[in-house]
Amino acid sequence: QNLCRGSPDAIAMLDEEDRVVEVNEAFLSLFGYSREEVAGKPVNSLVAHGQASSDAEQFSRIVYGSRRAVERQTVRCKRDGTPVDVTVIGYPIVYEGKVIGAYGIYRDITERKRAVEALRKSEERFAKAFNSSPAPLIISETATGRFIAVNDRWVRMLGYSREEQIGRTSKEVGIWADPTQRDGAIER
Repeated sequence: QNLCRGSPDAIAMLDEEDRVVEVNEAFLSLFGYSREEVAGKPVNSLVAHGQASSDAEQFSRIVYGSRRAVERQTVRCKRDGTPVDVTVIGYPIVYEGKVIGAYGIYRDITERKRAVEALRKSEERFAKAFNSSPAPLIISETATGRFIAVNDRWVRMLGYSREEQIGRTSKEVGIWADPTQRDGAIER
């Protein structure tokens, strides 16, 4: 009970008909319910707002039909309609060889998904700026000098294709009249 109560993840204990027997405070907070509102209710009706009911039912069949944990990532909503991205893990409760219920663990991954999306957008903006820059630009490894990326202006300036440059060094491409100058620039 202490582990369940203290868990930052939302946890629900369900009976054989997928009705809520017990939930922790994290569950109530995540989905926006009071303890009285969830008692005895089918868990999918509480957490599957906006989801196809067949998806929720399929998840229940998989959990109850097996004796192993089942994981499924899905998008859920709070009762008030606020979107929440949740990873769901179901653990069947087996007694004398029969599945008599399940534990559902719901991990809120909303912030992680937002961070991934923000990173994707940032990388997209950087790529656009890098590739459309009027200045010839490269990205290279400092230690080896191998080109990781070159922009269109750099390709036009040197006359080598992007494929001919990626993975090679400026010395290999031959852009330095005096290759020792590159070594001096790196040292500085």
